Amino acid sequence: MNEEIIKLLTAYEDHGLFGEKNKGTDEPSKNLRNNADGFLKRKQFFDCKILRGFGGDKMQNDGSFKLVFNCFGKSVFSVDRDKTIELTEGDLLFINAKAKCEEEFLKENSLGVVFNIKPEFFTETAADICGGDAVYDYVLSEVLRGGRECILFKTLPEPSITNLVENLIRSALAEKEDLNARNLTMALLFLELSKRSEKIIDNLGNSEDDIILKTVRYIENSFKDAKLGVLAKELGISPVSLSKTIKRRLKLTFKNLLLAKRLFEAEQLIRNTILPITEIIFYVGYENTNFFYGMFSAKFSVSPKEYRRRFQDGSKA
Repeated sequence: MNEEIIKLLTAYEDHGLFGEKNKGTDEPSKNLRNNADGFLKRKQFFDCKILRGFGGDKMQNDGSFKLVFNCFGKSVFSVDRDKTIELTEGDLLFINAKAKCEEEFLKENSLGVVFNIKPEFFTETAADICGGDAVYDYVLSEVLRGGRECILFKTLPEPSITNLVENLIRSALAEKEDLNARNLTMALLFLELSKRSEKIIDNLGNSEDDIILKTVRYIENSFKDAKLGVLAKELGISPVSLSKTIKRRLKLTFKNLLLAKRLFEAEQLIRNTILPITEIIFYVGYENTNFFYGMFSAKFSVSPKEYRRRFQDGSKA
C-alpha cells in the first residue's frame, strides 16, 4: 500500500480522529466526522476506521455492512464466535450487517481498515453501476440480506483494488467531503471485485453456500451458453433441487440471474464500444433479437440504440 496512505492512517490513529478515545485519556475525540455513529445519521453512505496492532475489539452492530481491507501484515477475526478467519495483505472481508464480529488479534506490524456501509448505498448508488453483475448480486444477496455471515476475497495486493481502497481512505479523511465521488469509488471497487469471482474463498460456509458460490461463478464465466441442467450435473444434484436452492438463497431464479448478467454485459458493451448492437446480442447469448430488445427496453426504459446515443452525447441514460 502507498506509503503516504500508511502515514496518513497512522497520524489519524495517533490523534484519535476516528471517533475512538484519544490515547492516554478517557475523553472521546471531538472530531466525530468519521465516527460510525455520526455517519449513520447523515446523508453519507459509508465511513471508515483503522485497525492496528490490538485485539478483542467488537465491531459495532449498527445495522451497517462491514468491509475490512487488510493493508499489510496478518489479522484474525471471529465471526459469530464459530468462524475464525485470517486475513493477509490485500484481503477483503465482507461482513453481514447482523453478524457479530470481533478482532481476535492483529500482529504488531499490521494495518487494516474497516468501512461501515449503509444498506442504502447498494440501492441508491451501486445498483446503477453494478446491478445485474453476478458477483455483485451474490454479495448483495448473501451478505447484506443475511444469507451468509461473511465473504472473503483473497485478492492479493492487486494494484487496481489497492488504488481504489486508497482513494476511499483519502476521501473518508478529507476535510472537504465529496460524497458522490466517494460513493462512486466504492461502487467501482465492487465492479473490480465482480471480475474476480475465483478469488472468493468458498470454505467458510456449508455445502449449500458452496452451491450458491459455484452457481455465481458459472453464470459469471459461462453466461453466453449457461444452462441449469448442465450446472446441476456438474454439482451432482437435480435441476429441481438446484433451482429451489437458488431461489431460496438469492431470491431470484436461475433464469433471472442469467438474464441480469447478460443485460449487464450487453449494457457495458453498448456504452463503452462501437460494436454493432446485433453483434452484442449474439455475444451475450441471444439469437432472438426481438426478445433482447424487449428485455433491454424493459430494464433501461430506452432501446439499445437510444441508450448508446445518450452516452455518446455525454448524458446519462
